[in-house]
Amino acid sequence: MFAAEATGFAGRPLPLFYSLSQGGRAILAARGSAQPDRHGLVMRDVGASLLKSVVRPDRRGGAFGLLCEALDSARLVNGVELGALLCSLPELGNPVYPVPEGWPLPALMWPEPTESWGVPPTRVRTAVVLGGQLQTADHVRQYLAPYPISTEVTWEVAGEPMRLPHLMRSPTPAGYGVVIDWHVSTLDEVASEYRWFGRRWLRPAVEPGGRSVPIPLMVWWALLFGLSILARYHPVEWVRALDLDRSAVAVPLRRVMEEALIGLPHLVLEALTDQQILVSPPDGI
Repeated sequence: MFAAEATGFAGRPLPLFYSLSQGGRAILAARGSAQPDRHGLVMRDVGASLLKSVVRPDRRGGAFGLLCEALDSARLVNGVELGALLCSLPELGNPVYPVPEGWPLPALMWPEPTESWGVPPTRVRTAVVLGGQLQTADHVRQYLAPYPISTEVTWEVAGEPMRLPHLMRSPTPAGYGVVIDWHVSTLDEVASEYRWFGRRWLRPAVEPGGRSVPIPLMVWWALLFGLSILARYHPVEWVRALDLDRSAVAVPLRRVMEEALIGLPHLVLEALTDQQILVSPPDGI
């Protein structure tokens, strides 16, 4: 990781990915799993827009599949665009720095005090910060269709059973959120805290029509693998994509490599110790 920090953006995906690869070997060793002889991913479909490039699972197996098994993570079934991987990560899918193609973003979720609302103990009320011009409960259901949790548990938009004419909204630290009731006993059944105290996100599926999403560490793995392929085998296109004056994706791509320096050690440590580690959130998270 020190080498990655000292490397410019053009070459940084390579030491980032290989640092993560070594971390993956340590995770497998700690869990008594076999050591891989290949990465477990391939990327042959490089699009004119680099974030449209598709990462696919290697049918011969390898590190990605072994780690998904060891960490009880969903796997990739067919293929996923780099942009979908980037946008699905809570630390990267930020509407302040949008990616032009518009893949679904994580949705911040905040608990609501159920005592004041009179919500039954078998439900949890939340305010979910959603994008778009949502006016009705049907709009919310359409918006959340790409999010696996929307089919994994029963939920309803607050006020929906009473056919309220407008969505109920509640203020949160990240803006107004749509009030949603989840038919669960604890919030962890919907979304557990991730990296920072009190921060929970609904995460979209990364594959088209997918009903599961790999854990963030494995999304990072696939994303950095793809970026390392671009940096190594498509350097002209890669450097052009990093040009702040000419590329619409330069800022998101640079943010990937900056955030990786902070987030990857955190996630690898969690996987090695098999314990969740939370810290105070930085400003804006």
